[in-house]
Amino acid sequence: MKYDVVVVGGGAGGLAAALALKSLRPDLRVLILRRTRMQPIPCSVPYITETIGSLDGCLIPDAIVKNAGIDLVVDEVVEIDRARKLVKTAGGREFEYGKLVLATGAGPAKLNVPGIDLEGVVLVYKEYEQLAKALETLKRAKRLVIVGGGFVGLEFADDLASGREVRVVEILDEVLALALDREFGEIARRKLEERGVEFHLRASVEGIRGGGRVEEVVLSTGEVLPADAVLVSVGVAPNSQLAAKAGLALDEL
Repeated sequence: MKYDVVVVGGGAGGLAAALALKSLRPDLRVLILRRTRMQPIPCSVPYITETIGSLDGCLIPDAIVKNAGIDLVVDEVVEIDRARKLVKTAGGREFEYGKLVLATGAGPAKLNVPGIDLEGVVLVYKEYEQLAKALETLKRAKRLVIVGGGFVGLEFADDLASGREVRVVEILDEVLALALDREFGEIARRKLEERGVEFHLRASVEGIRGGGRVEEVVLSTGEVLPADAVLVSVGVAPNSQLAAKAGLALDEL
């Protein structure tokens, strides 16, 4: 099947691109290819556990796509044939395109420390299936360590502070230091401290220990924090594998 524009990725970027195209050029045949059956609203992710309470409360409705006259296919693109101008999916389908938009987004950066693969370690994905598993882990947690004091880490701390021991580990000397002036970070930290959140600044994680499941987190300061869950929020890495496989030039970040 041939489309004027094929958008690979159904998150915020891909959806916005497709909607803008149909708004400017209603005559275009536009397809979104999305690998997950449901798409959460990205900015709502840190608040799914308590404030929202479930993933079903923070989904982008597929009706937005369909009502705009955009086709939606749930399948993963595994190959781009630039010579023939078509994409191939894991389900064995092929779609021809006039123009191709890659909106594959980014995934969570992973700490390279011992114990990162233990059960109870949560990475902040934005896809339904991974988030559903993370939600169950966070709901059960009573002693949570959050690695990373940026926006996402603090939003999770804000949502999860009630009824849990929450500790935030930040390698810099203040939270939000890469985004805001020190005074703003200090205000945010103090507000969370008033809610019982404990901060460990100028510290990094050297390892996560446990007998198959998280039990404690070892810091560079020598401190050992008890934990039954660890949420890693230390930035993102681009999902550029598909573009690289297609031979597209990639900038180094």
